[in-house]
Amino acid sequence: MPDWQPNWEDVVFDHAKASAAATECRLAAGSLLTVADGLVSADGSLASDAAWQGAYRDDYSGERPRVATELRDARTALVALANKIEAAAADATTEQRRREADRTRWRAERDSERELARPRGPR
Repeated sequence: MPDWQPNWEDVVFDHAKASAAATECRLAAGSLLTVADGLVSADGSLASDAAWQGAYRDDYSGERPRVATELRDARTALVALANKIEAAAADATTEQRRREADRTRWRAERDSERELARPRGPR
């Protein structure tokens, strides 16, 4: 028997759920982009509206940059999370293939050792 052991356990990773989660992150990021584009469009319309003055206009003008930054940061975080999920799935696949290759190599070594240990004699 070979003097080493492969990892006989399969990698536990739900690729379908990971893919669904990454897709949902990207969809949510896309939705936030739509919201951000709407905010830019509204801001352009409001800038040309001289009739909208006062405290609410001031509040809007003060909050809009913060909201835009939060939208951008949330989109960036969602895309990064999707990328991390996809990388984890790729790592799980790579690890599973490595384990399978190790198992195949171990069996080949075992079989080779058995063949060498088989008594040879005249037939």
